Amino acid sequence: MVVFCCKHIGISGTTEVFARQETFTAQTQRGRITYDIWEARMGLAILGTCNTSDEERAACDHNPFHPNWKDNYAKGTGRTQEEAIEALKKDVEEMSNALWG
Repeated sequence: MVVFCCKHIGISGTTEVFARQETFTAQTQRGRITYDIWEARMGLAILGTCNTSDEERAACDHNPFHPNWKDNYAKGTGRTQEEAIEALKKDVEEMSNALWG
């Protein structure tokens, strides 16, 4: 017998996790500051459904950061790549919870 356990029922990844770092500059009263923010994204199917075809996702290199990406994705941001991935996991959990109340 095989038993499957799914933590986030109704949500499944359609891509690997992609992460990128961006540098921002802001002007404050003390002067200009520069800081880095990481963002992680992962393509998703919700209840087994995607908004785009396999061919459309392949044309975007299965990368949710691609400018032509039009499918569902989860995202998270943080000061480090690890924080961004943890925030992405929380986003997936919140989506799953929203499906089932």
